[in-house]
Amino acid sequence: MQLQDVHTRLTTQHEDNPSTVELDLSSCYMERTAPYVLGRLFASLQLLELRWITSLRLDGNYFTDDGFGAMLSTMSAANEKQTILPVLRQLYLNNMNLDRRSVAGLFAYLFPVDLKATHRIPPSEALRIAGNRVSRPSKAYIAADKRGPTVPLFPSLTVLSLSDNPGMGTTGLIQILRSLLAVHYEPHALSVMDLSRCGLDRAASRYLHEYFEQLSRAIDTHCYPVVPRRFVLMGNQHGIADLHEIYSPKTTGVQLVL
Repeated sequence: MQLQDVHTRLTTQHEDNPSTVELDLSSCYMERTAPYVLGRLFASLQLLELRWITSLRLDGNYFTDDGFGAMLSTMSAANEKQTILPVLRQLYLNNMNLDRRSVAGLFAYLFPVDLKATHRIPPSEALRIAGNRVSRPSKAYIAADKRGPTVPLFPSLTVLSLSDNPGMGTTGLIQILRSLLAVHYEPHALSVMDLSRCGLDRAASRYLHEYFEQLSRAIDTHCYPVVPRRFVLMGNQHGIADLHEIYSPKTTGVQLVL
């Protein structure tokens, strides 16, 4: 796809319905340099039509940690100064060979953690998943000599689809839950998180229970935890038979889709 093609597609959609503008880059068999190029493209003012995007699809493209991290970092650096994709509501990263490292890096940019506030919490009061709280992602995503983001990369995000990434596994779910339960700079309203066919095993139920068990305390202490209104877990060997053993749907307002 050429730059002019992107311009034409976005303009046509915007003229037809400005509330629904999708950029679909699924299964484009991108080269290793692609995420670096995409990061610079989204961060620049070269194509103002990109600001209209409400839905972005990158399904089926495999990025290295270095490439994916560089893309997110480049976009975030520009986003800290001015929101680059202000109306992006839906993000689809299905079948992208994501693992625990890449989801930890991704979530650091989607839902920035206030590390200063985190470190002020006494260890005895810290909210933990699998015995630990959220930590910095690998240096491929945030270099050791750089501070993390303070502004969410996509502030209007409501749908996050990460399905068909079996390499994520339960260790990836742990990273996600730690990020959701962490201390954030601001509230986030996420309607759907799709983790279908992501290689979750029976241990996943225990960590989901830990998340929901601590959720009310995170809310009461103004940590701004991220609470997806719908968790989609279809196609995983999570072994969950009774939802009420994990959480209270009525109390939390959250729906687990098994």
